[in-house]
Amino acid sequence: MKFGYFIFFSVLFLFGISCVNAGGVSSGVYVIRSSLDNEKVLTTADNNNIQINSFEQKNNQYWQVIKQDDGSFIIESLVDNSLVFDVTFASIKNETNVRIYSNNGTAAQKWKLKSAGEGYYYIVSLLSDKMVLDIAQGSIAEGTNGQLYTINYSAAQKFKFDEINERKKTIENGTYVINSILNNFPAISINNDNVVINKNIYSYDETWNIKYIGDGYYEISSYKNNASLLTILENNVVVDEKGDNSKWVIKDNLDDTYSIISLSGYYLDIKSASNKDGTNVWVYENNDTAAQKFTFTKVDVDSIKDGIYEIMPFTNNNLYISINNEITLNSENVMLSNNNFSNNARWYIKKIEDDNVYEISSVIDNDFLLDVSGGSILDKGNVQIYRKNNTFAQRFSIVKLSDESYMFVNIESGKVLDIAGGNIRNGTNIWQYTINNTNAQK
Repeated sequence: MKFGYFIFFSVLFLFGISCVNAGGVSSGVYVIRSSLDNEKVLTTADNNNIQINSFEQKNNQYWQVIKQDDGSFIIESLVDNSLVFDVTFASIKNETNVRIYSNNGTAAQKWKLKSAGEGYYYIVSLLSDKMVLDIAQGSIAEGTNGQLYTINYSAAQKFKFDEINERKKTIENGTYVINSILNNFPAISINNDNVVINKNIYSYDETWNIKYIGDGYYEISSYKNNASLLTILENNVVVDEKGDNSKWVIKDNLDDTYSIISLSGYYLDIKSASNKDGTNVWVYENNDTAAQKFTFTKVDVDSIKDGIYEIMPFTNNNLYISINNEITLNSENVMLSNNNFSNNARWYIKKIEDDNVYEISSVIDNDFLLDVSGGSILDKGNVQIYRKNNTFAQRFSIVKLSDESYMFVNIESGKVLDIAGGNIRNGTNIWQYTINNTNAQK
């Protein structure tokens, strides 16, 4: 057996003068603002017409702009990326309606962006370079329709493309546990191929490999099977093979939380904002609620080999997790001790499943295991040793954190070994407590 130490815990016009293309607009997600009023943006109406409305950060106000090989652009709705800017019946008559419609690859759905100066652009139909997107009658009234009209260089025909700067590298590649900020901080987990939330026990089902793949996108794959990626199937979230629906933006919310956004602009969301184990994870339009905010904890879940260890508080290597006596009895208490010269401060750690699950036994008698008294799932549930009984109260996940400390998570409760009251001194009791990332849990 191994013996080791454990640290715990430009203005140019379209006609008669050569034109400048959209050098400043590349493929990406944009809000498209009207020159009439910058607070009015192009919006998808319920009837699929394109109109202007006040900007409310709704999903129907974001557009995926995709540059084509011929220099033109397709403009997809983030409500449904199969629907794109379209000139109704491909007509080039004034006041022809502009809508979103199923992508069919025709000229009625392709557009050129010509500079109008001061950061604005004319959105020119590929059907005719004289016809542009226009706000009807130059009105800024809510719901004013977008239409095709002969270019007249008015403010009703000028638009600014504001890129959504969510697509950037926000976290480093690595292995992470992803927690919701809902009550009790449930973890994103796998149940068969479905994605749900569960209490956070740092099992392989709750552990994810995060990989930046460029252009602001990440792949999020199962730690158990790197070929199984977090993927959208209709509105549901599953693990499946690699594809466009497995690309995600991880947006830093600048409040220690992140949003996870699909290629189509929908947000990873906990259904009904429930924190119950087994609640489904799906995608939903942005609503800025806790159900759409997550934390990422970088972990190492395969760092411990079977062997004998001393377990010390991260901030005090002169204290040890210990039992009171060298005689092993049921319910013998576990506490901090400054005596490491006897076997009561030494533990045999053994992996018992093909997962991040361990038993921790006293080296005095391997039949006595670290145990949460009575199988408690409550904060302050006492930690003791107890004869092996094959219950989850005696099984723990061991997680190596980014600061090189370790955390012990009880499989039954999802709570972690904790130094009572944070009093890191000789004689302090060890109990379990909700994860709070303090030194008392490292």
